[in-house]
Amino acid sequence: GSVERGHLKALVDEGHRGESALRLLPSTDARTGSWLASELEDRQIHIKKFDAIGDEKYDEWFRITLGMHAENDYLLQQLDTLLK
Repeated sequence: GSVERGHLKALVDEGHRGESALRLLPSTDARTGSWLASELEDRQIHIKKFDAIGDEKYDEWFRITLGMHAENDYLLQQLDTLLK
């Protein structure tokens, strides 16, 4: 998938331990942060996508802000569904 679930799960777990709640992640396939943001928005999840600035492209990057355990579990479930 475009985001390694195990890696994302580890980042979510770090957030539960009180570490920074922001996570900047790259997509590792042809899907973009904009695509993921659109798909997740349909599921009531909002992430930060990064738009191009001039010739600089940031299409593969997105940022999530970790929430409560139930919210993070829902995010991981939705990512599993979308990224199969």
